[in-house]
Amino acid sequence: MNEIYLLMNLMVAHTIADYCMQDAQMIKDKKTYGWNTAVWHSGTHALFTFIILTFFVSSWAAIFLALGNGLVHYHIDWFKAQIEEKYRLTKDGQQFWMLHGADQLAHFFTLIVIVQIAL
Repeated sequence: MNEIYLLMNLMVAHTIADYCMQDAQMIKDKKTYGWNTAVWHSGTHALFTFIILTFFVSSWAAIFLALGNGLVHYHIDWFKAQIEEKYRLTKDGQQFWMLHGADQLAHFFTLIVIVQIAL
């Protein structure tokens, strides 16, 4: 049962970080590798992951998994931004939303892997 609670908390945190705490500049900057606002966005995911994991695992495990989530999150977002730019996808096209869905699915699969490693 702990697995379900952990996954639910990580998914809520992911949704808050992606949809409530991410601004237009962060979204724009994801296409430039290493840009500080994109790193900050992924850092937010890492911080939320760390905070949640501290209720389930040791501090060292929480640090390791949180940093891993931040790193993977950053690269999923960067890769998505590269595809959007290459194919000039816009929010009014079906391909944009298909890519957006694949992006969110990749993030949620990452969270499932974190839960499996943690517990």
